[in-house]
Amino acid sequence: MRAGLPRPSDEHGCRVDDGTYAAAYASKWGLESELTKSHTKKGRNGSRTPWDFLRAVLDKSEGWQQSAILFRTYAEAFKGKRQLYWSNGLRDLLAMGEQASDEELAAVQEDSALMLAELTDEQWRAILRTKSESIVLDMAETHPQALPALLASILERAKKLATGTG
Repeated sequence: MRAGLPRPSDEHGCRVDDGTYAAAYASKWGLESELTKSHTKKGRNGSRTPWDFLRAVLDKSEGWQQSAILFRTYAEAFKGKRQLYWSNGLRDLLAMGEQASDEELAAVQEDSALMLAELTDEQWRAILRTKSESIVLDMAETHPQALPALLASILERAKKLATGTG
């Protein structure tokens, strides 16, 4: 109103919050997840994310062939593109020095990965259907020898959920 504008109305006004909602939103996962877990978000109000397309293909839900085409288009457009950027001046402010290139990181990265299991599509669908991702990761870290039994149990539970008997 100081700027000579009319008083906001319910039809054309805006809502101003104190930041409580933003704090709750950002802390639901943690900021690191907010920046890196876009693949877990789902579209709303009829919109779909690229990862919704991929989920449709995995589930073979209605229109999955079109979803496959759309995801392929997305993947081709973004292949090799940076998706996370430093804010101007942030690395300097945090005294982090120069950022290493992908080639430099690849040259020094140690390959200490250990193959614990190779999941089939059916196993992965069952893990998603039963929301068992964290259980599988915890088991892989603490008792990797028990992964086959856990995966069999998850498959059985998913089948029961699918048939309505579980």
